[in-house]
Amino acid sequence: MNFLSIRYLFDNGVFDELINELDIKDTTFQKVVLEGICNLIKGGDEKIDKNLLKTKIVNCGGIEKLEEQLKSGKSIFFL
Repeated sequence: MNFLSIRYLFDNGVFDELINELDIKDTTFQKVVLEGICNLIKGGDEKIDKNLLKTKIVNCGGIEKLEEQLKSGKSIFFL
């Protein structure tokens, strides 16, 4: 995937929606979502502003969602 494709996904809310999907409690689904988020970050690694990524993750509640999974003990982090 090239930078323009990744930028299009970021600009059109796909990254935000992936983070929102972390609310679903199915661990297999969560794993797929996290892999998608990681792939987007890796794909835009050199050209997408790191502050943009951080801001998007924070604004979508991504940090809280990941912390909630860790606290619940039922997340993919324990597989």
